[in-house]
Amino acid sequence: MMDPTPVRRCVCMNVRFDEVLESGAESVEEAGELTGAGTKCGSCRPYLAACLRTGETAFAIIWDTGEFD
Repeated sequence: MMDPTPVRRCVCMNVRFDEVLESGAESVEEAGELTGAGTKCGSCRPYLAACLRTGETAFAIIWDTGEFD
């Protein structure tokens, strides 16, 4: 069975979302400054925002980003 929440880290910088929470970051920008997460391709930024907002560290894949609308 496939994992319904496979997104657990910033892939580009190999930073887990639990590490972001442990860093004490309060914004996506601060998470980038403290851990490097979200500073390369940026595809994890919506997940980082959700992580910081909710305290969750695993997320379902966001398929519709609106990027190509």
